[in-house]
Amino acid sequence: MAKDHLSYLKTLPESHLSNFPDHARLIGLILNEWNLVEHTLINLLAAVLHAERAPVQRMLKVMRTSRARLDAIEAANQGYLHFLFAPEELQDILDESRACLTRRNRYAHAHYYSRDGKRLLMVDVSEESDSEGIERVIPINELTSTHQSIRKLAQKVWDLTSEVEYD
Repeated sequence: MAKDHLSYLKTLPESHLSNFPDHARLIGLILNEWNLVEHTLINLLAAVLHAERAPVQRMLKVMRTSRARLDAIEAANQGYLHFLFAPEELQDILDESRACLTRRNRYAHAHYYSRDGKRLLMVDVSEESDSEGIERVIPINELTSTHQSIRKLAQKVWDLTSEVEYD
């Protein structure tokens, strides 16, 4: 199977990201860290509701967007979770999650290219973009900062989750 996968990869045309492996790696790490944040938040919701994780995960994953899932968790915070945490504790994490999600979406929903092979350019086409259609250079330090922010958020969510007693 792995051999077939590698053969397939060799048939693909080279993308502009292929010429910028550090950028590509950080973009992948940003997407991965966000998935961890979202998954942990969903598990947190299941734990505090004393529900099985799988049905809660399925229920929230059918929602079209990560933002909708955050809204559902926020509604639970306002209606139920505030008995377990200080309301502002989880709300702060949800607010930070929304900010990180906006940054994550900027990279997940972008078109990447290079005109000169030296600078990676992107056009943000995410739904919440105010700069849709405007090309800009992506500095590596911007990607690093975004990755670090989402990674710190993932740790905060994990720390909050570890405070919950699981059945």
